[in-house]
Formats: sequence, C-alpha cells, structure tokens
Amino acid sequence: MKKLILSLLLMLPFGMWAQHIVKGSVKDEKNEPLMGVSILVEGTKTGVVSDFDGNFNIELKNTPATLIFSYIGYETVKIKVTDQKVLNVTMKESKEKLQEVVIGYGTSPKNQISGTVSEVKTNQTEARQYNSVASLLQGRTTGVQINSNTGTPGAPVSVRIRGANSLRGNNEPLYVVDGVIINSAGEDTPDASTDANEMQTPQNGLTGIDPQDIKSIVILKDASATAIYGSRGANGVVLITTKKGKKGAFRVNVYSNTSFSKATKLIPVLDGETYAKYRNEIAVQDSNPPGYHIDNGNVYLIDSNTGQPTGDPLRQVDWQKEIYKNAVSFNNGFNISGGLKKSTYYISYTRKNINGIIPNTFLNTNNLRLNYATDFTKKLKFESRLNVYTGKGTMAQGGSRSGGNRSFTRQLVSYNPLVNGEISDDNPELGVGNPFQWLDGYEDKNNEKRLNFAIQTTFKIKPWLRYKLNAGINYREKRRARWYDNTVGKGSMTNGYLALSSFDKTAYTIDNLIMYRKIFGSDHSINAVAGITFDGSNKNISAYEAGDFPIDNLRDIKPELGQLVYTPYTTVIGIQDNVFSYLTRIT
Repeated sequence: MKKLILSLLLMLPFGMWAQHIVKGSVKDEKNEPLMGVSILVEGTKTGVVSDFDGNFNIELKNTPATLIFSYIGYETVKIKVTDQKVLNVTMKESKEKLQEVVIGYGTSPKNQISGTVSEVKTNQTEARQYNSVASLLQGRTTGVQINSNTGTPGAPVSVRIRGANSLRGNNEPLYVVDGVIINSAGEDTPDASTDANEMQTPQNGLTGIDPQDIKSIVILKDASATAIYGSRGANGVVLITTKKGKKGAFRVNVYSNTSFSKATKLIPVLDGETYAKYRNEIAVQDSNPPGYHIDNGNVYLIDSNTGQPTGDPLRQVDWQKEIYKNAVSFNNGFNISGGLKKSTYYISYTRKNINGIIPNTFLNTNNLRLNYATDFTKKLKFESRLNVYTGKGTMAQGGSRSGGNRSFTRQLVSYNPLVNGEISDDNPELGVGNPFQWLDGYEDKNNEKRLNFAIQTTFKIKPWLRYKLNAGINYREKRRARWYDNTVGKGSMTNGYLALSSFDKTAYTIDNLIMYRKIFGSDHSINAVAGITFDGSNKNISAYEAGDFPIDNLRDIKPELGQLVYTPYTTVIGIQDNVFSYLTRIT
C-alpha cells in the first residue's frame, strides 16, 4: 500500500510541489528591448523589473495569476498566466507618450525619460480609500517597500527604494512636494546628545499630505534619475505634485468614508500550558520545585507548603486578543476647483478621525489646501500652494522606541498568560504593570502643526527658453507629553514620571533655474536645465523630565508638581543645516 501511494505521488505534476517560474522578455514595437519595465503580480506586492536586455524572471506562488507590465510612455499590458513558462511581451507606445512627467527640477515627455522612473496616479474614488500617502503607495510599484514602525495612528513610516543603500546615515528617500524639499523621517530625528531619553521619535515626512490632493507621484529610483539631487537623492526621490484647477470648469466634490481596522497578524507567543511547562523547566534547572501543575490542558498553581495543586484552574489569556479591538475611523471632506480666463484655483479640506486597535489610541487631523495659479501676462506665470495641517492624538508613537518595561507592545506580548481569577482592570491578582494598567496608567499625547507654502514664477524669455523661480517654506511644530503613573514602567520606580518635549523645524528652498527645450525636425530634441539652488533648515528642541508626583491627575497640566527633576528644562536652539548647490542636466 505504501509503495502504491508513493508511486501515485511521484506521478503528480511537479508544479504542485514547486512554485511556478515564468521567464521572458519585454520589447517595443521596433523589437528593441525595454529596460526597467515594472512587472507586478496583480493583487499582491510581488514584482520584478526587466533588466538591461529586457529580460525578466518571476516566481508565482499560485496559478492562475495575472501579470501587469507597466512602463512610462507605454500602454499597460495585462497577461493571465496559467501554465506558461515563457512570455515574450510587446508593449505599444501610449497615446499619452508626450504627456509631461515631473522629474528632478523640471519636466520631461514620457518618451524621453532615461533612468528608472515610476509614476503613480489615482482617481478620486481610489484616493478616498487611503488615510495616508504611504498606504496609497504600498504595492503600486516594484522596488518600493513601505512599513509602519508601530501600526498606531500617526506613526512614522519607513520607505525603502531598492533596499538599504544609505550614504547619509539613514535609508529614507528624499521627499519633494511641489518643488519644496520635505525631509525624510530619518533626517528629522533629534540629535542623540539632546535626546538621550527619546523625547521625540522620528517624524513622518509624509504627514499633512492628503492623498485626495495628489495629482501624481513620481519615484526616481536609480543613480541616473536621482543624481541631480546629489547625495541627498542616494536613497531615491519621491516627487509629489498636488492638483490644480481647470479653466472654465467649476467642480464641487463632497465625500464621507468609514473604515474598519483589526489586528490581522499577531506576534506568536506561548500559550498558557506551554508557558507553565517553560516556567517549570526553569525552576527544576534552578533546583526549585515547579510552580504549576498541568492536567489535561488545565494549569493549576502548586501550593508551596503541600506541593499539591490548589484552587481552580488558571485562566489562560492571549493578551493581544484580549486588548486589541476592532476600530472604526472616519474621513470627511470636500474640494472645490475651477478657473477663470487667466486663473485657476483648487481648495480642499479634510477632517479625519482615525482610531487605533489599542483602546484609547486615536489621531484627529484637519487638513486645508489652497492652490492658485494665474497668468499675469503671456510670458509671466505665477503659482502658489498653501497647505495647513493640525493633528492631535494619543499614543501616536506606540510607546517608547527602546522596548523593555517602558514599551506597551513589549509588555503586551511578554506578560504572564496565566491569570488567577477574572480578567479585569481591578483584579489585584494580575499584579503590577499588567496590560490593563498600561491602558489606564500610561499616556502619550501628541500635538502637531505643519505649514507648507510654495510659490513658482515662470518667465518665458523665448519660446524655447524660460527662467523659473521656485521658493518654499516648510514649518513643523510638535509637542509630546508622556506620563507613567506609579503602577507601570518607570513610573512605578519614581512615584509617577513625566516627560515633556517639543520639536520645531523650519525648512526653506530657493531654486533659480534656466530651462531650455527645442525640437529639431521630427526625431531630435534637446531638453536641458541649469540652475543654482539654496535650501536649509533650522531646528529648536526642548526637553523636561520629572518624577515623584504627590497627585497624578494633573500630569502635564502641572509639570512643576514633580518633586524630583531628572532633566531640567533644556532648550537647544538653532541647529542649522544649509546646502548651496549648482546643477545641470541635458537630454
């Protein structure tokens, strides 16, 4: 019988035991190979990019599957794969191949772009489904990985373009919004010497940008595409362009969305029975009597005097399932756009109430955008963009970055899964520092304000020669207050612990550019830019830590009540970073 089963197994197709591998090539209508074509498995984050000769090799976990071939300047191709091993794909030039794409310090027709560049566009309906730009980007282009540090509302995101390849101490890309440089999360981390107690965690460079206000996102990936930004573009560049109004059209769009969140993937931990066995083994190794008795899956405490099981079986708890709850979030807003003979406008407002899966965690935001453009004369054009953002939340950083007893998440996955009695926040049998006490005794309040303002003036010297002035400012203000009462973390050692901090940053950009573009005949053109740029930033950081509070209900309202001052009020003013550069590019 065993031999028969083995024979039948050997007769099964090999594809049932191994993943399906598809190889092939991508060429244009002239039979020329296309390098850098994005090949994505529909509905997943799996994807590859064609090599210099247009060849690709991709593994499919399941078949049938649909492969999506996309490349700037060419029509997207979708191919359903069942049992094919080889695919030779021909891509046709798009009818929109002459459409302008934003690249570093300028634009270029799609069919003239060199280097690996990906463009992401969405419509109004798609954009409403996302709470952040990071979630909008996720899974939409190959070579880009996006992860949240904690998963809590407002947490910073980590973006990796083609892996970790830092030249500047962090692996985050450079963000440029409407020509204004917005530093990445890694660059906005306060200096370690002034932040030894982790007063501020990395800032989210994409905070304050509403997905519905975005016209397009262009991701520059390789060296040829990012070189114009110098070392700052070593980790890739994300160029975001916001919407403008259209002349002669008045549009009003009102929307309201509701979304639901739940924990779909929990951290694996020991169940109650396995934890009891683990504790007993440690006790025996230390020459101590075991503390638990296990009988048919039930766990009992052992009386240290009699050595016999006592009382009812202990309740076995998975604290993640006990604490994490389904959350409901709301996204409401409107946008108005239109234009007159010489001017266009775009106005939008969004209010978001984002609730986390941990009780009492939330982020409430307000986002206002005003974009305006006008033609002063036939040769002189002016554009302005203003974005104002406010955010207020609790536990928006997911506790402390360092883990240990100061981290709620660490406590949640490491606390004793065996409970004597009922599971409630007032059960003394749970002991000090249990997850319920963290919900009541730990508080992390964050308040943030941002203002982005940019202007752009373009003067047409000749039909083929223009001068452009870009100037912008990005202001950021963040206040954070952390409180540990005397039942959790370090607050239990200091009779209450309070940490206050602030982080203010002003960044500015000024670009002076000369832009040349001329077409010769039907097959040749020159697209060039040269310029001088200046950008910089100024940061102010403050910190204060105190403990031993006679009462704990005032917390950050009365920080002076702390009897023990661990870090006197300290301010570091004027941390500056200035960059002066000149640049040129010719295609």
